[in-house]
Amino acid sequence: MMKKLVSLMLAVLMLVSMCPALAENAAVLEDGRYHVTVESDSGMFKVVDCVLTAVNGEYTATITMSGTGYDKLFVGTGEEAAAAEAHIEYEADAEGAYTFTLPVAQLDEPIAVAAHSVKKDSWYDRILTFTTENVEQIASQTQDRETAMASLSSGIYTPDEFTFTGGTGRVTISCEKVEVIDGQPMATLVFSSSKYTCVRVGDVQYDSVCDEKTSRVEIPVVLNQSMTIYGTTTAMSAAHEVEYSIFIRVDALKSESAAVELPGLVWEKSMEIVYAEGFAVDYYEGGYALIDVRDSARYLVVPENMPVPEGLDPAIIVLQQPLNNIYLAATSAMALFDSLDSLDAIRLSGTQKDGWYIENAVKAMENGDMLFAGKYSEPDFEMLLTEGCDLAIESMMISHSPKVKEMIELLGIPVFIDRSSYESHPLGRTEWIRLYAVLMDKEEEAEAFFAQQAQIVEDLKGFENTGKTVAFFYIHTDGSAVVRSTADYVPGMIEIAGGKYVFEELPDPESDRSSISISMEEFYNAAVDADYLIYNATIDAPISSVDELLAKSDLFADFKAIKEGNVWCTGKYLYQATDIVGSLITDINLMLTGETDGMTFIYKMN
Repeated sequence: MMKKLVSLMLAVLMLVSMCPALAENAAVLEDGRYHVTVESDSGMFKVVDCVLTAVNGEYTATITMSGTGYDKLFVGTGEEAAAAEAHIEYEADAEGAYTFTLPVAQLDEPIAVAAHSVKKDSWYDRILTFTTENVEQIASQTQDRETAMASLSSGIYTPDEFTFTGGTGRVTISCEKVEVIDGQPMATLVFSSSKYTCVRVGDVQYDSVCDEKTSRVEIPVVLNQSMTIYGTTTAMSAAHEVEYSIFIRVDALKSESAAVELPGLVWEKSMEIVYAEGFAVDYYEGGYALIDVRDSARYLVVPENMPVPEGLDPAIIVLQQPLNNIYLAATSAMALFDSLDSLDAIRLSGTQKDGWYIENAVKAMENGDMLFAGKYSEPDFEMLLTEGCDLAIESMMISHSPKVKEMIELLGIPVFIDRSSYESHPLGRTEWIRLYAVLMDKEEEAEAFFAQQAQIVEDLKGFENTGKTVAFFYIHTDGSAVVRSTADYVPGMIEIAGGKYVFEELPDPESDRSSISISMEEFYNAAVDADYLIYNATIDAPISSVDELLAKSDLFADFKAIKEGNVWCTGKYLYQATDIVGSLITDINLMLTGETDGMTFIYKMN
């Protein structure tokens, strides 16, 4: 990546040296977006539209071509382009026109750009001039945001996400509520110190109400984007301001409010999520994408050879493409990368070869294309560094090893936490392939694959409801039973398959956990009369006989399913098979209807 950035900088310096009068004569545009005219020295290279983005005196242009004869561009000469590894690839717009996004070193001056001909498979030298003679500014996002805010529904809301950065770390901030009054969201913030007498937003100061332990203040905020506030504390000898950056998300207002505004970037659209509830994606001009993982973190995906926006909220984690040396400790994601034909991006694995049930992952480890770099709780930090790891994808298990996550981040490696196991719909986990496609720049492939899987599950909804009850569980080493939350995707699969999940009432019904531990007595009361038992061996070891289940608890002898011989067990492959959820639904339906052939994930115990 550094090599590519250096090449781009040298190209810019070369162009500046060719135009000694540049600094004195060139136009300078204020920050914003503009329609500008692009003059070309060749009639074969015609630009029909150009949107120029100005940030701190630097420019990026998205040009639309008149035809589809060129598939790659390079800032520099054709000879340099032929020798370079990285080029600017085209993107097709809604009408199918080819667009390119490239840095513009200077306005109103000639720039050397090489264009690759699809037909000739050759690079051609072109000279482009981005002229400001008839420049037209495009309406700002601030205006769009103000218009959107005016339509926010009045009411009091509990934030779905609140984060803050800044200060010394000794004082924390929480957000009690957000109240929308005449279209303006007002947030009630609580500082864990009684010394914060007021908070400044812009040039306006808002007084706090302080008690013995806290300081409470109500301030106007903008939802779904970071904003800076200044709290005045009297904890020291003299009052002084402390700068904080806050971010508030309210899902009930998300569709009404403006998209997350990022400095120097222009929002284009949001991904239309169908089933998943754990993530959101916003797209920005130039190929940038902001991924918001619920209750976790936000990630800005920066295209190859494109700059990281200045002034970005430090809480946003930057993922610079290409990402091709990933450490994958979240096993459920491997099948999705495999379906995207992107296993070559997974260089390091948190699971050894014999722990994989995905054929291509096993082959990659046998061939040495994928290396074992230690499990999630004990990674080989030296290997992560020597192999140039550019991203660590962890499951929620990393929450049990916070020091490991911290160490990986200290090495300069961003950590992405996969929360797909918390999805409530069977297709929710599978839809995470659309998120990983953003990282791999393979959205089209993901859309096609996901549409196919969604159709498979839709076709399965015709299964007749058998009225038979099913318990899905495993027995922990401490003797408790671990069952799936009623909001989890497994009960959803059982319902689609024509069954009924036996645990209708569970403790902590509002819990965000996918699995819940209950006592054996509670399990007995709920499942003793269940028609079918399915032992979840994705976490515990598989069992091959009813005797092994009885060895875990004598209470199983009373169970209806035990007496009638309706005890089943999953294979280890189930948890890794996030790409074919329809197969488990089919298996459960076959079980409920008395079939035993053609199953993928479950088998009957003797």
